[in-house]
Amino acid sequence: MTSPTLTPSEFEALVEDIRPELHRYATRMTGSVIDGEDVVQEAVLKAYGSLTLLTHKTNLRGWLFRITHNKAIDYLRRFSDEPMELLDDYFAPEDIPWQEIAFKTTWWALVDWLAGRRPDLAAPSAARWSSGQG
Repeated sequence: MTSPTLTPSEFEALVEDIRPELHRYATRMTGSVIDGEDVVQEAVLKAYGSLTLLTHKTNLRGWLFRITHNKAIDYLRRFSDEPMELLDDYFAPEDIPWQEIAFKTTWWALVDWLAGRRPDLAAPSAARWSSGQG
């Protein structure tokens, strides 16, 4: 006689207990807390997809760690093949309109100063400038 399969609520309870351990493991493997969380989410989703195959006798902890390990390896492989992009490929410092930036910064400083002294004058000026009419 086979053991009954796990219900979704039983699965959630078991995953909730070991999720912090899975996350620490995945974080160590990927080197990032955020990427570790992504890996754990993928692993839990994959495990949940196989819920009908799980019974109460299944070593869920070991099985989830194996899935998490494999997902982390997949993650590392996926991103190790991508070449790094250098920001120098997008713009050169001489292409930056420094004078325009300095003027806009000065303009907004003036608007801030006016707002402190004469809010009635600052708001219409800022609205015209931000809409491109100023």
